[in-house]
Amino acid sequence: MTRNRNMKIASVAAFLAIVFIAVPAAISASGRIDLYYTLTSVALLSIASAGVWLTFYIGRINIGQGAYALMGGYVSAILVMNHGWSFWLTLPVAGLFCAGASVLIGLPILRLRGVYFAMVTLVLTEVVRLLALALPITNGAKGIVSIPLPGALSVFGLTIIPDFATLQNSRLAFYLLAVTLIGWSTRASASSASRCSRTRNSPPRSASTSPICASSPMRCPPSSAVSPAPSSPPSRSRSIRRASRSPIPSTSC
Repeated sequence: MTRNRNMKIASVAAFLAIVFIAVPAAISASGRIDLYYTLTSVALLSIASAGVWLTFYIGRINIGQGAYALMGGYVSAILVMNHGWSFWLTLPVAGLFCAGASVLIGLPILRLRGVYFAMVTLVLTEVVRLLALALPITNGAKGIVSIPLPGALSVFGLTIIPDFATLQNSRLAFYLLAVTLIGWSTRASASSASRCSRTRNSPPRSASTSPICASSPMRCPPSSAVSPAPSSPPSRSRSIRRASRSPIPSTSC
């Protein structure tokens, strides 16, 4: 147990050292600052793909994460550009919007199973993409450009994240923020997936003694569908014993 824990801590420390120290140092030495944009995009797409990992544990193949990522990005950009909101304030609002949209969309399609569910989620991504190209609020195929850099994030007067416009290398800041978010989201998805796996694989109480039900609960019928075993008829010895206990009627001569 201690050895596995030490190996896990060492692997996490090595990963953090590579991501936060080695990669920025290598990019600075090579002068390829544009690689920050590529790595940031990879990290953000990985966050969106973490939902696929979670849905696999509940027996669904969901490939519609791109639709919700697209909706969240446009909601954040519209609030920043058209309404002057802070970038940090638009993040929870965009998340709540996508959550509400997922509930409305998921209620009818969750009745599907297997490849039918996967095909509907794939079609959903294409529908949202076509809507983004057709709606005037998204500026069509031109998209929303010239979005200002995020400002400072302060809580009770304490600056947690500085203004990106004042940073010497804003691309490095975006990269570090995206990597931090992917670490947090992956850990949250892993814990949620483990809970779903334990819930899905836990056998019901009525089937706890059956090895087949313990290995695969889906194979076991519900307890109401299982017919009770027929009770065995009373043995002959019990009948004789009961007859011997019954009083014998007396007869008069």
